[in-house]
Amino acid sequence: MEISSNLYFVFSLNNALYAIDALAVNMTFSLPAIRNMEDAPSYIAGVINLRGSIIPVLDLSLLLGGGTQEKNLSDAILVMQNGKALVGMIVNEVLDVINISSEQIDIPPRLEGKKQRHTSLVLGMARVDEQIISILDHSRLMDQESDLMLDEQQHNDLYKTPDVPSNGDKSIYQKRAAELMRKVEADSDSETLQLAVVLLGQEYFGMDIRYVNEFTKIKNIIPLPNCPQHVLGNMNLRGSILTIIDIRNTLGMYSETFNHSAKIVVSSAGDILVGVAVDEIDDIVQVSPTDVVPLPASTHSDVLRYVMGTVHYNQKAMTILNLPEILKNKDLVVNER
Repeated sequence: MEISSNLYFVFSLNNALYAIDALAVNMTFSLPAIRNMEDAPSYIAGVINLRGSIIPVLDLSLLLGGGTQEKNLSDAILVMQNGKALVGMIVNEVLDVINISSEQIDIPPRLEGKKQRHTSLVLGMARVDEQIISILDHSRLMDQESDLMLDEQQHNDLYKTPDVPSNGDKSIYQKRAAELMRKVEADSDSETLQLAVVLLGQEYFGMDIRYVNEFTKIKNIIPLPNCPQHVLGNMNLRGSILTIIDIRNTLGMYSETFNHSAKIVVSSAGDILVGVAVDEIDDIVQVSPTDVVPLPASTHSDVLRYVMGTVHYNQKAMTILNLPEILKNKDLVVNER
């Protein structure tokens, strides 16, 4: 069993939980209208035009041995990347990014006498908080699109109005498809930034996924005596002591009490494990460095130190945080005594 990393992107499908290597996820977005392909294998739901590139979309339910599910407005497409190749797959809901150790993963059972296509797609079964999560092999999932060949006429048809599911508001599916078709101008050949999108209050922030160990839920925080307000306390994370901090004041934001649905972004400051409290973990996206806009020179210098710029996301500006620099702030992290 070959597992490439400990950070996994978790999603649901047909009332079951699945995960793939988080570093293989390029982006996620709400289900748009998809162009059906008559001669494509049944497990290929169709193709979409993603900013001028034709992306095949897998019907993951069929690949995993189930039937074709009726598509809904609440469904999403998760785009996987291997090198420059991109492949999408339809999921019900994008849930979380979590750390799963190799000790939590068992080899999946093989049923004698059963020849099922989906068994080769499952790397292992993970045990996480009384739940079972199937770990999928993203490289083998991406190989499934190799049977899809487009002739010149089919390729040209992709730029026409795509098909829409029978249920839901058709205009919404079509609007989503139109937004995906918009080309990104002056794309850079440099490496893209893979960001975890989090919410603090009503504002979006991006964190470089390379500096994120995992995401987890806030639970059983023990307050620390004689600590500043931005140190929320300690939390037990699988036997390790995790200090939870609030970075809103550092970013010049007003701080309110986090509610029970808040999440923790787990990172590290040297040898110290640190949890950054956020209101919500919204997405994982990839952005081009050319899309990053520097903050105005009028921005307070203390804030400029901790941010890398802004980028357009979900019709709003998303601020990209310099997470390593934030965690270097000695006033923010409390050492164990």
